[in-house]
Amino acid sequence: MAITIGRTELKYTIYPPSLLIVFATFASVLKNRLVWLPPGAFSYVQAWFRSLPWILGGTLLVGTGVGIWQLLEPNEYLCEVEFVPPSTKYLSAHPPQLVPGETEDLEHFYSYLISPALLKSVVDSFNLVEHYGLSHISNPTRRLKVLQRELDRRISCRITKYSTLYFSVLDRDPEYAVRISRFILDKIRKELDVFTQESKVKVGKLEEEVNVEAKIEEVKARLAQLRKDYGIIIAMDTRAGHINLDINRNSTWPEAIGKFDEVMVLERELAYLTDLKMKFMNYRIERLHYLSLYKDKLWLILPPERPKTPAYPRPLRWSVVSALLSFIVFSMISLYLHHMRRLSEAEILEKVS
Repeated sequence: MAITIGRTELKYTIYPPSLLIVFATFASVLKNRLVWLPPGAFSYVQAWFRSLPWILGGTLLVGTGVGIWQLLEPNEYLCEVEFVPPSTKYLSAHPPQLVPGETEDLEHFYSYLISPALLKSVVDSFNLVEHYGLSHISNPTRRLKVLQRELDRRISCRITKYSTLYFSVLDRDPEYAVRISRFILDKIRKELDVFTQESKVKVGKLEEEVNVEAKIEEVKARLAQLRKDYGIIIAMDTRAGHINLDINRNSTWPEAIGKFDEVMVLERELAYLTDLKMKFMNYRIERLHYLSLYKDKLWLILPPERPKTPAYPRPLRWSVVSALLSFIVFSMISLYLHHMRRLSEAEILEKVS
């Protein structure tokens, strides 16, 4: 219901009679309960009510002080990243398949996220000792401990209940926060490339292919030496089983006879190694083709973006929390002081009596 007086409109609400009856009954019950409390317990309630102005004043003072302290703290920005890693089992197969990772893959990448090697690369790449203002600490052991505390506070990661990986970077500079997050993601992608041999494929040759090529060069060098010394030329058709011999130096015939077996073995080995080299080359080309189909092997649920608003400090939240805690603490102190006063009075009465 509203009543207008001049230009002022007064609004009030008329509650239903049943609601008023409930309120009146509740107030009457509360009053009766307080009246019929034991004298000792009722004295505690009276003491608390007497101390209430001081309790509220202390609560207001603490809440205001914490709020001012939070307002004076520098702003810190939080960059959050959440992703699903691929299954390394299926990605390392041939042909590779991009399948979401299982529990083992989550644990593997989580271990990599908290590994000292990754943290060291982050510290070195972004010069975090200077950035966090720790260069003035001359003791290396103490500086390392302070740096570790800063990293534990600013970089956090976990496996979520939805089977995803989450990590966040907290920094006073929003650009630093997003750059460190992207750097960590790039490190994870490189770890995947190493595991799936994609980095070797991109370079051009696999390790096995390099070993085969070295062995081919070794066999070729030995065959060239034998042909030069003894003039043995063997045209070998391994499929048909024909071996054509050509001795262009008759004077070396007796010595060449003893080298025929070695030359034949080397020729067969050269043919086998050449075929193996072609298989490795075909495998590398096919794998490079399949892996190039997957532009990004991580499912980014929450990509790294530059934070626009600071995540910390939170003056309102901490003011409310500190005010509630101080209200409880001050109330307990007032009840404790009243309890000690009652004990002392009881002792005095006992002595007098």
